[in-house]
Formats: sequence, structure tokens, C-alpha cells
Amino acid sequence: MLFFAWFACDSSLAAFCVEELRAAATTLGVEVSVLEPLPWLRAEAASRTFCVFETVSVAAAQQLAGRCVLLRAVHLLIAAAASLEDLLVCVGSSTAGGGDEDGRCLRGLLRSDETLRHMDCAVRVETIGRRYTLEEKSALAARVSVALQLPCEASVPRAAEQPPYRVAVVIEHALENAPPGAPASWQPCGRVLCVFCGVPVAESPRQRLLATYDLRRRPYIGTTSMPPELAFVSVHMAKVRRGAYVLDPFCGTGSILVAAAHYGAVTLGADADGRVMRSGSLRYRASRQQQQQQDVVWRSHTQEALARAGITAEEAAAPSMWTNFKLYGLKAPDRVRLNFATWHAALRLCNLDCGERRSMIGHGAEDRGFLDAIVTDPPYGIREPRKKAERPSGTTAAESDELATYPVSSITLDLLLFAAEALVLGGRLVFWYPTTAQYTDDELPTHPSLHLVCDVPQQVSLKVVRRLVVLEKTQPLPFPLPSREACAATRKPQDLRALMDVTDLPDNANYMHYRSKLLRKRDATRRYLSTTPLPLCTPGGGHGSSGGGPGETKGRPRKLSRAERRDLVVANRERNLQQQWRRQQERLAGREGNDKCDGDGEGMSPSK
Repeated sequence: MLFFAWFACDSSLAAFCVEELRAAATTLGVEVSVLEPLPWLRAEAASRTFCVFETVSVAAAQQLAGRCVLLRAVHLLIAAAASLEDLLVCVGSSTAGGGDEDGRCLRGLLRSDETLRHMDCAVRVETIGRRYTLEEKSALAARVSVALQLPCEASVPRAAEQPPYRVAVVIEHALENAPPGAPASWQPCGRVLCVFCGVPVAESPRQRLLATYDLRRRPYIGTTSMPPELAFVSVHMAKVRRGAYVLDPFCGTGSILVAAAHYGAVTLGADADGRVMRSGSLRYRASRQQQQQQDVVWRSHTQEALARAGITAEEAAAPSMWTNFKLYGLKAPDRVRLNFATWHAALRLCNLDCGERRSMIGHGAEDRGFLDAIVTDPPYGIREPRKKAERPSGTTAAESDELATYPVSSITLDLLLFAAEALVLGGRLVFWYPTTAQYTDDELPTHPSLHLVCDVPQQVSLKVVRRLVVLEKTQPLPFPLPSREACAATRKPQDLRALMDVTDLPDNANYMHYRSKLLRKRDATRRYLSTTPLPLCTPGGGHGSSGGGPGETKGRPRKLSRAERRDLVVANRERNLQQQWRRQQERLAGREGNDKCDGDGEGMSPSK
């Protein structure tokens, strides 16, 4: 049976949509074949909105929809075409499961099928890239109803209490930008890219998941906490299911572990900084921004919900990673402070060190891993430092460890070597790898036991691209074991922290275009300030006040310090929160007033 998937994610995640669908099929044991037989269906991965796939039944498609967070809905395909006229012709055809000779349409469900025989069928038209009027939608629905030989009332808009629609027509237009000088009433009218007609069979739990695990309503987060959408994508790619053992060796505040625990996995978290796995540092807890964030979180949850979750007032004042799991009703992870650079000495299986285990494997013992998945987002070294603890020779364990740099190349190599030994056969290693647009495959290390499943990019900024790398253990550990040098990458990746200071990147056309616009804007501002007289400043004034402070030019405000900028951000956010709270109170007051008027009018006879 042919279906079409309608994705609803941001454009930066469009490349992950089909890969997540394939991973869901592998996890559920459902056979799925993604079809791209026609040129107009081969959309670029960066702008993909739909895909056509084939699976065995409607129940299988519903299962797939329940495991995809980037998906909006799944429809049983009636027809798909490159234009509206081609769709109407295709809908009336009698050939299923293929396209026409010109390759302009694809036929799925036949009109003689039992699904379309119901008298309560209704046609609903939805558009992307262009707004249709109600009259245009009604006329189009009527034409589709005639082509499908549906009753005449199928094209009439239905009231809310009537049965929902059973046939959907989705039209995607090319996106257009408003031309210079366009009026406010300008509407885009791009060409039609594709038209789909189908029967809705399942909706994704996307909205419910993203609303439940929203970072804005999570008590304990950090500067690099992963958004729930990305966390669920990572977990889905790792084939996490109930009872699976999942490790995040760079867990931080535990965003990935929350997504894994949602599916009933047994979660293990490790990090080099034990404070971040508890309740953060003293500086973190004293931050005004963090205190404001916690106030917003606790205001969004009722006291009954907190009491039901077992969160006390003391825990609410200093939340930790476990507070998040308690609030969501999930099993908390086991946590350990771990310097992952020493995994070969710190992680043991069955009370055997790595040397003894490798010796047993070499003598024919079975290669038994203990993890079903390793899912992590290692530090990139841009906002959070990449550090590992090293103990100089001649020092004792009681002495403090020194911090040394831990480059991305060493992190990824350690991840692969550890995954090859710790994963069970069929287990997956999923991690985010920071790089640039000039990335090549030889930047990644390799291992004979691990097979690359996919490597999907996401544009983070004009300079940085991070890739979701998915590897699966398909072979037992070889003997002799490959050396670290044999598995290392053959090409050294670029230092991202040093890249942030580079302004001349001839290989990056997008950044150079942005850089030229920025320089032109600076030149225009400099010319304007050199020819325009500045207003006189009054003592104690606002924007143009001259207080004679250090670094302040007469007639121009001095540059704010980091602390002052942080205080300004907190003050602006507090003002916005107060305005939002007042609007909510006004809406509630208006609703109560309307209910009171309705109650006063009940039971009164009309006056004569």
C-alpha cells in the first residue's frame, strides 16, 4: 500500500525526516520502501516536505507515525501529481500503484476501494506556500469530489459536530519573497510544486511530545541543553525501545536521557563534571537568569502536579537532573562522574578489566556487549570547553587532577573504540559531530565492527555544521584488536574555536556574502555618523547621556559590560512576562464576565 508522509519540522531538520522514518521502521520491524520514482518527487533534502513510501498495511503506517517526531501526519495515497490538472486526471484513472506514461502523476488507492464508499466522505484542501480563499478551496474540493465520484455534499464545509473529513488535498507552492517596495497586501503566488490527495490514517505525537518536554517548562537546564525535538530524533535513530540499556557519556543536564526514558529505556548518564549532573555550580544557581527561568517553570505547573510528582519546596529551590525525571514521571538514570578519556580503565564488564576481556575474546570467548545504544552530544568547544582530567605522573589520587584539552578527534575516536566493545550486536552509536561545510568522510574514525548507517548534516551557523552520525555494530570484535592508530581519522578536523575568529573564508560563499553586507552596513553607519551632528546630551539623560565614564565618547553611549547586558536581558524578559501575565488575567476576567452574563440570561422569559 502506498502512503505519503507530511513532515512538519524546521527546514534545518528536513534532511533528517526520511532517515527518522527508516529508523522507525527498523525499530518496529516494519518493512518500508521510500519511493522517488518521478522527478517532481525527488525534492532536495534541505526542503523536503513530503515523501511517498510503501508498507504492508494501515496499522503499520500508524505505528510508524507514533515513532516519528518530525512527522505531521500519514495519509493513504489516492494520487499525487506535479500539478492540479494532472491530479484530477490521475484521480479518475483506473491504474493503481504506478504513474502515467509521461511521469506526471502517481496513482495509489482506487476510487472503488471500500475506504471511499462511505457517505460521510468530505474533501478538505490545505495549502503550503500560498493562501487560498474559502471560495477557491470550496471550488477545488468540488472538482476533486467529482473526479472521485463522491456525493455532492462531500465538498460542502461541515460543522464541528459532524464527522471529520476523510479525503485531504495538499498543494505545495514554491516559496516566494516579497519584491522590493511590495505593498502590505502582497501575497506569494509561486508555482505549484506538487499536489497530493489521500485519506488521513494517523497523526504524529509531535505536538504532544514537544509541549510536554519543552525546555521552557523544564526545571533544570543548562546553556547547551538539547531541545526535545533533536533529543527525540537522536533516540529514534538509535532504535531505543523499552528495556534497552542506553548510555550518554556526556549527558550534561540529561536531555537525551529524558527522551530515552520516555520509551522505557534503562538510562545511564556520565559526565566529567559531577556538578552539572546534580544541581549545577554555585555560580549557576546564583545566576539571575537561572532564577528567572525557574520562576517561569514553577509558574507553569500547578501545586497539585508538583505534589503528585513528589517535588518538595527544597527541591524546587535547587532542582537537579532528577527533578526533571520526577516531574515527567520517568525513571531516573544512574549517574556516574566519568572522565571518558579513561574509559578503557574505568568501565569494566563482569569484574574484568579491558586487557583480560580482550584476551578472552582472542581465545574464542563470545563477544557480549552490555549496552543497546550509546547516544550523546559531545562538547564542541565553542560555548562549553572540551576538557579531560589528567593526573600527572608521581601524584596521588587525593591530589587534584589537571585539566587538559580534549579535541573532537580524540572524543570521536574514544566513542568508536568504546562502542565496538560495549555495544551488543545490532546496537547503535549515535552522536553529533561538529564540523564545517568542507567536511569529508575521512574526518571520522573507523572500526571494522561498526557500520555507518547514515551521516546527516544540520546547519548550525554560517560557519558551523554539525552532523548526526549513526553507526551500528554488525560484526564481533576482531582478533587481534585494531590499534588506536589504525582506527583514527586520516584527516584532522578544523579547530572550530579558532574558526570563530576567522573572517576570510573564500570557500564559504554564504558567509562571505553575509560578511560583505555587514561591512557595507558598517561603512554606511560610519559615513552617517561623520556627516550628521549628534544631539546635545543632558546630564543624567538616557541614550545620549554623557556621564564621562571610561570608554565613553561625548554624545554617544558607552558600551555596556557583560553584567549590564545580562541585567538588561533579565529586565526585558521580566517585563515581557509581566505583560503576558496581565493579558492572561484580562482574558480570564473577560471569559468569567461572559459566563456570568450567560448565566443571568438563563430561565428568563422574553419581555412583552
